[in-house]
Amino acid sequence: MKKTKLALSSLLIALMAFLFLNLFLNLFVGEINWEKTLSTAYRPVDHNMQLVSTEWADLKTPKSWRNITVNSTCPGYVGALWTGNEFINYEYGMFAPDLRNHASTEQIKLDTLAGHLVYSVTQDEVTGFYIPPQGEMTSSLTLYPSKAGYQRSDSLRALLGRLKYKK
Repeated sequence: MKKTKLALSSLLIALMAFLFLNLFLNLFVGEINWEKTLSTAYRPVDHNMQLVSTEWADLKTPKSWRNITVNSTCPGYVGALWTGNEFINYEYGMFAPDLRNHASTEQIKLDTLAGHLVYSVTQDEVTGFYIPPQGEMTSSLTLYPSKAGYQRSDSLRALLGRLKYKK
């Protein structure tokens, strides 16, 4: 009897934790596609970095980062990179917004990373990135503006420079 109560209590706690996590992620990220999120492959590169393999690209990130895929309402891939402290939302697809359309010329910086033109847009300690389709890319990529993007802009530039797109 005591073991049954303990098992039921443990099961109830695990279920509550899962529901809370799902609610939290849905509030801050969107409707999660659990199948695609759980099928993301993580391979260690060295003691600090990993290769995150998604449906659309291979990304070299710090080991603590995780990919979360969201159900998209349009063609393409939508999701977020969880850094351990915050989310960096992304969209790779034909409808990924061009951030240059929402900024003044002074707020836009152009870099060339691994042969790709990368536009960063910074305003009020918020930074986002936009890469128009070019080379092996089949669509454009947007990392939505965020404080995390501003605080981690150098890391994100390095990530974008090592990004390997899949066909």
